Amino acid sequence: MSVLQTSSEPMSMAESIVPYVYEPGPILNIVKNGDELVKSSHYQEAYEVYSQALPLIYQNSRPEVIEPTTEDVLLGLAKCSLTLNKLSESKHYCFEILKSYPQHPQALLYLGLIYKQEGNEKKSEKYIKWAYSCNQDTDINSENQLLLQIYRQYSDQSNNYSSVQNSREQKESTQTSSNDLLTQIVASTILGSLSTTVINWKRRYSYTNIFISAWNSTCIYGCLRLNCFRLKYLCFGVYMLSLLALYLYQKYF
Repeated sequence: MSVLQTSSEPMSMAESIVPYVYEPGPILNIVKNGDELVKSSHYQEAYEVYSQALPLIYQNSRPEVIEPTTEDVLLGLAKCSLTLNKLSESKHYCFEILKSYPQHPQALLYLGLIYKQEGNEKKSEKYIKWAYSCNQDTDINSENQLLLQIYRQYSDQSNNYSSVQNSREQKESTQTSSNDLLTQIVASTILGSLSTTVINWKRRYSYTNIFISAWNSTCIYGCLRLNCFRLKYLCFGVYMLSLLALYLYQKYF
C-alpha cells in the first residue's frame, strides 16, 4: 500500500522483519501448527505459536520484500490478534504485509473487519471491497462471515454481562424505593394518628384545631417528599416538639 520510508527512528520487532535464510523445518512447522490451532478455534494458543517464529525472522533492518513464510507468520498473527480483539496489533501486522504485498486480499479483509470493530464503517467498506476486487477467486465472504460470527459471540458475552449488571442495579434500586415507600407510609400513619388525637382532644379550641390541621397536612406532605431517613426523623421530632409547645401554650396561657 505505502512506499517504504527510511528513518533513523528506532523500530519495533515487527517493523524490523527482514528476509532471513533459515532451514525450512522449524518455521514451517510453526506455521503448520499455528494453522491447525486456528482451524480448531484455539486462537490464543495459535497466537503464541506464531509468535515463536518472530525471533527466527528478526533482524536489525527493514525488509524490501518479506519472505512468503514470513507473510504466513504475519498473517497468522494478524488473524489471531483480530479474533482476540487486539485490534491495534492486528492492524500493525496487516500493514506489514501490505508493504510488500499491497493487494493482499486477506490482509485487506482483516483491515476491513478491524475498522468495522472500531466503528469506522466507511474505511471498513473500503477495505472489504478492495479485498474482493484483488482476488475474486478467494472465498472472502465465507471468512468474513466466520470472523463476524466470532465477534458476535464476544459481543453477546459482553451484552450478557451488561444485562446482568443492569438487572442487579435495577433490583437494588427497586428494593431501595420499596423501603423508602414503606418508611413514608409508616411515618405518615404515625403523624396522622398523633395529630388526630391531639386535635380531637383540643376540639374546643377551634382556631388551634384549624392551625394544627393545616400544619399537620403540611408536615405530612413534606415528609412524604423526603428521601433521606435522617431528615424524616428530624422533621418528625420537630413536629412532635411543635405539638407539645402548642399543648403547653393552650394549657397555661
